[in-house]
Amino acid sequence: MTEDRNANVQEAIVSSDQRSRINVWKILTAAVFAASFLLSLMLGSVAVAASYGHDGTRDFIEYWAAAQQLVHGHNPYDPAGSWKLEQAAGSRFPVVMMNPPLIMCLIAPLGFLDNVNAARFWLMLQLLCFGASVWIICNLFRKQAALFILFLGFCFAPVHICILIGQIGIFLLLGIALFLALHEKRPFLAGVVLLPCAMKPHLFLPFGIVLLFWIIGRRSYRILAGFLVSLVLAVGVAYWFDPKVWAQWSEYVRVTQPANSPTWNLSRVGRIMVGFDNHAWVQFMPVLAASVWACWYFWNHRDRWNWLKQGSLLLLVSVVCAPYSWLTDEALLLPCLIAGIEEAQDSGRTLLPLALAMAVALFQFVRGDWIQTPALVWTAPAWLAFYLYATRKPKEISAPTAEAQA
Repeated sequence: MTEDRNANVQEAIVSSDQRSRINVWKILTAAVFAASFLLSLMLGSVAVAASYGHDGTRDFIEYWAAAQQLVHGHNPYDPAGSWKLEQAAGSRFPVVMMNPPLIMCLIAPLGFLDNVNAARFWLMLQLLCFGASVWIICNLFRKQAALFILFLGFCFAPVHICILIGQIGIFLLLGIALFLALHEKRPFLAGVVLLPCAMKPHLFLPFGIVLLFWIIGRRSYRILAGFLVSLVLAVGVAYWFDPKVWAQWSEYVRVTQPANSPTWNLSRVGRIMVGFDNHAWVQFMPVLAASVWACWYFWNHRDRWNWLKQGSLLLLVSVVCAPYSWLTDEALLLPCLIAGIEEAQDSGRTLLPLALAMAVALFQFVRGDWIQTPALVWTAPAWLAFYLYATRKPKEISAPTAEAQA
């Protein structure tokens, strides 16, 4: 009886220690998330005061200038013409939109507004799309976590910066969220809503390859049909405004070579580290390797493929290995982080690594590190690392042998 009591006391002590450790981790995680929220407020206040009074200082201005050129019958990819408009709007340096003409159906309304009203319209559109994305993600996962997902999105540096400077990552996020919600019950619409992804196709190469294989394997050709219909409509809009727009874009890409633009991601850093800075093709090797891995990964999971689980990992790898990208592009990864958080909570793993990564990214922006700096090259790999940590399988505990029991 004494031995049993001692064993029960020891078990109670161990259980109490485990609960206290869990509480400490939860308190620390909550504190870091709270710090992230405060950093978000600071960053937002500074950005609003510094940028929104001068719309020319935001990336949004490149879309507005291209739209102005487009609707007035000029070349939207003309650096000289765009710079005149940007300079008049208060820009301190010239920027020209690199996206393919498929984006014209999205930005064309900006061409009918002056830069101030266009900026307001763009901001409202971004906020509406972000709100819709959060609502869709909540329905994909746990509806009761709506406030947490909204909070996480506000503290997620790529989403935060994307809205502040007027980049299009929010529209990519909405496209991915809608696809995840619609691909089973509304396949044609699921294909239609993938159009924003075609506006930055270099971010989705492994993802697109696997999606094509999945469509063929499942014979879900309505997704492909919806995507092709949206492409035709987008091409038609661009052609209606400017029949030469595709040739103009091709010439601009040939001259400027986007792979040589000052973007900082894993592929660009790898190209510099191996000493091939003058050879752009080296920057495409990671995405080629990722595409091969994606085919292997899909083949091994084809019978139980789930776009919320396996698709999240695939999307993370696609963005991490993209030949060129900006931190604002990582906004589309929000559903992947939510999927990782759900897996981590189900397995009892702490969210502290994610909270720390989010806080550090926001702190770098508050400190003054902007998106054109190698100091932020770690962000996309960090989101991938968190997902792998959150979804890794627990170690199996083997049953005790007879000798050990004896």
